[in-house]
Amino acid sequence: MAVCRTLSDGEDATVRAFVQDAGYAVLPGGIPERIAYREAQNRGRAITETTAKVNAQVDALMDALLKRVTTDMKRAREARGKQAEHR
Repeated sequence: MAVCRTLSDGEDATVRAFVQDAGYAVLPGGIPERIAYREAQNRGRAITETTAKVNAQVDALMDALLKRVTTDMKRAREARGKQAEHR
């Protein structure tokens, strides 16, 4: 899960703890509620096209998401390969 639209570090921590206590994985980083993101989107830009300071949390989330997807895809390919070997 990715944490999004939180208004403070405390809210972010509370959401993460709740989700993890429920047994789900939470990706590092997040997308906090920021006026800069809305302004970027109003101009037809992505939220990653804002200032570097604002983007730090989003960059961390995107990095974690990419690593997670890459790892999951690699595991799926390996599992398919093993299934093919047993046929």
